[in-house]
Amino acid sequence: MLPPQVIATPLHVSQMLKHIPDDKPLLDLAWAHQCIIQRRRLPLTGDPRYVINLNNGIIKGALNVYAIKNDIGRYEVGDLIQFSISKNICYGRIVGITWVEGKGRLEIQILVSHP
Repeated sequence: MLPPQVIATPLHVSQMLKHIPDDKPLLDLAWAHQCIIQRRRLPLTGDPRYVINLNNGIIKGALNVYAIKNDIGRYEVGDLIQFSISKNICYGRIVGITWVEGKGRLEIQILVSHP
């Protein structure tokens, strides 16, 4: 299983990306290193080695994130949680978190206990 940061963009990064215009390229720090090594400014576009693509977490206005925080505590992908359904206590594992319109939605895999 991949770590959560591989499958989703952190919320603070996703929120920051909203303030960067679409026409501005996102470049890896390796681009700056190569500019220093070669003693010249490399082009901002054209070399896929330096381009960062963070749009894979954006789905129809929703953001896939790996952690959220509320008044009760912090929840991360992979956490085991306890909740109730119809006065029955259930257990589950968070397998995904989607941030939509300022609210977090949890995708939970329900764990079944065997007697």
